[in-house]
Amino acid sequence: MGVPGSTRQSQVGSRSESVLCFPVQKTRREMAMESDIGAKLRVIDAPHIKAGGHYSSAMVAGGFVFVSGQTPRDANRNVLGDTIEEQTAAALDNVGKVLAAAGATLGDIVKTTIYIEDMGLFKRCNTVYAKYFPNHKPARTTLACGLQGVLIEIDVVAYVGA
Repeated sequence: MGVPGSTRQSQVGSRSESVLCFPVQKTRREMAMESDIGAKLRVIDAPHIKAGGHYSSAMVAGGFVFVSGQTPRDANRNVLGDTIEEQTAAALDNVGKVLAAAGATLGDIVKTTIYIEDMGLFKRCNTVYAKYFPNHKPARTTLACGLQGVLIEIDVVAYVGA
């Protein structure tokens, strides 16, 4: 790619030609969509929750809060707990902290996804999970997968209204 307004040589088949380079201009529709999306999206970076990569703790869009996977880690990224019970509680506590930063609670959750290191731990995980949702039963998916240094990760979608 060249400097705007400059030329560069381009090889097309057996012939060479000069090509005038200009920056790609966004259409009005593309600019309006970006403006509209920016007005409708809100990034949530919860205090005391440090992301382990290039992502936000949560995003609010269209009345929903989309919480990134929360692991049982403290603000310094240290693993909290050794057992699945301790780690499930710590992950759900972190989910609660992120939701609070977005103005929501565990009672607003409509969908959870649980990633668990070993499905043999599910029954014990579910016992702790049920204590956090005694009367409210969000839709849920549970998957066994390899995790990095933890036994569980939980992401959620909550509804807070438009």
